[in-house]
Amino acid sequence: MNQRVKKQVSPCSTFKIVNSLIGLEINELQDENTTFKWDGRKYPIESWNKDQTLKSAVSNSVVWYFQILASKIGESRMGDFVKKFDYGNKDISGGLTKFWLQSSLMISPKEQVEFLKKFYNYQLPVSKNNIDIVKDVILLSDENGIRLSGKTGSGESTNNSKSKMGTINGWFVGYVEKDNNVYIFATNIEADETGKENADGLKAKEITLKILRDKNLY
Repeated sequence: MNQRVKKQVSPCSTFKIVNSLIGLEINELQDENTTFKWDGRKYPIESWNKDQTLKSAVSNSVVWYFQILASKIGESRMGDFVKKFDYGNKDISGGLTKFWLQSSLMISPKEQVEFLKKFYNYQLPVSKNNIDIVKDVILLSDENGIRLSGKTGSGESTNNSKSKMGTINGWFVGYVEKDNNVYIFATNIEADETGKENADGLKAKEITLKILRDKNLY
C-alpha cells in the first residue's frame, strides 16, 4: 500500500461531519435548521457574516459555527465520541475550538474511508436519524441517478514567518452512489510550508471529480 494513504494529517473542515453528528446526538443540535447567531465579527469569507443553520454552516464551511458547537459539546463528551468513532489519532488536546485545524487531531486518507464506511452503513454509536440528517447536509448533487456527497477541508500553514502563507493541506472526502453501489473516497493533497503554492479543499475536490469521471462514476 502507498505510504501516502496511511499518513495522518489534520482533518480540517472534514471534521464538520463528526462535529455535526456529536452535536445532534447530544441534542445541542436539533436538526439541519438549528441556527446559531452571527456575533457581528467581519470575516473575509462573506458567506460567514450572517446567522447560520447547520446546513448552511456545512455548505459554506463556517468555522465559527462549529467552534460554538464544540464549546457546547465540551471537552469530555467530544473526547468520548472521537474515541468511540475511532477517529484518526483521537487527540483533541490542541484546544476545544481548534484541535481539528492544523493542530493535534490527525487522520489518514485510509482512516477517513474507514470512518465513512461506518458512517454510511449506520455502524457508528449514534442514531440512524442523526446520521440521515448529516447525510442530507453533505449531499452535493443528485442528478441522472448519481448522488455525490462529501466535504472539503483546507488547512493553513502554521509557519510563524511574517511572509504570507497559503493553504498547505487540502481534503475532499465523501462517496458516490450509482447503480445501487457506493464508492467511498478520501483525497488529500499537501504543499510545503513556503506558501509558494496552495493545496486546498477545492483543488482536492477538482482532482477527485476528475478521477471519478475518468472511472465513469460521476
